[in-house]
Amino acid sequence: MSSTFASTRCPSAILGLVLSLFLCEPSSGESDEWFDPQTLRCLVLLERDATPEPTPLGTGFLALTPGPGPVAIVITAKHLLNRPSICVSVPAETSFVAYCSNNQLRCDSLQVQGYTWDLDGSKLRCRVSLRDCSRDLVVSHPDSGLDIAAFPLEIPKWLTVNGDTVLVSKCLLLGPGYFLNRETIPLGTRTYFLGFPMGLGAGDCISPVLRSGSVAYIDHFGKEFWLDSVSMGGNSGSPVFTGSERTVSLRYSPPQIVGMVVGHFCEHRTFLEEVSTPKGMVVVSAPAELENWGLARAIWAKDILVLLESIASDSGDDLGDQ
Repeated sequence: MSSTFASTRCPSAILGLVLSLFLCEPSSGESDEWFDPQTLRCLVLLERDATPEPTPLGTGFLALTPGPGPVAIVITAKHLLNRPSICVSVPAETSFVAYCSNNQLRCDSLQVQGYTWDLDGSKLRCRVSLRDCSRDLVVSHPDSGLDIAAFPLEIPKWLTVNGDTVLVSKCLLLGPGYFLNRETIPLGTRTYFLGFPMGLGAGDCISPVLRSGSVAYIDHFGKEFWLDSVSMGGNSGSPVFTGSERTVSLRYSPPQIVGMVVGHFCEHRTFLEEVSTPKGMVVVSAPAELENWGLARAIWAKDILVLLESIASDSGDDLGDQ
């Protein structure tokens, strides 16, 4: 199948993607609507590159580095990227899935800027090699104590085949203006985050789980804040948004990112169990979570901006060259 994708680094395409998110209107006329469905479109599902099938791992979101020649990247928790490869999945546009079905097309090798995407049911999946013998694609925050990192990835947008131009996905890449600075976020600020806790919502039809909560605590060292909300394994990398609202002038104020979930507080216990191996039964330790304390840990949006700016300002950076 012959295909040509529009690059997500095209300036006009980028401008359209970012502006469409900033200028979006709420889906209903309710004045107290706090969740904006448009924020779903920046989310990606991260999966272990496992055999025979990838398995859910965590959450990430799409962003653009600032300045000229912006690069499309996936931002997530650094501890999720301690592996040689990872799979990234995004929802495929329903019209694209229908087009492939109606025309009996096998869309298992869609090429975009050097990345190969496969259509698996109603989602698009790409296997990304994070490390090889010559380079490491994972970029961490300059402060190694912060659990945040990023890697480059071009997301398919349009496909041209047999003279037809088909919308492949509606993913949105967030520009630097979408992130709020920490100093503007007081205790009690209402927030929500999206992700795939315990692999929920990570099936054939990607459907992230929505959680809401307020800012419950601010770390005196300035590296973290806590949310009065239940987070679970799989929520690491979930973007934290302010609630959308109507201003006094009745203008719509879209949500902005205030941070990213990196973990939660809970009680752990380590158990011993016997495991069968080729050499016989061996006893191994198996950690288990006994109780979730209902407090999610998150890092600030200002540190996400530092990561974006460090990628953009690195003159030796070749993230976009595949």
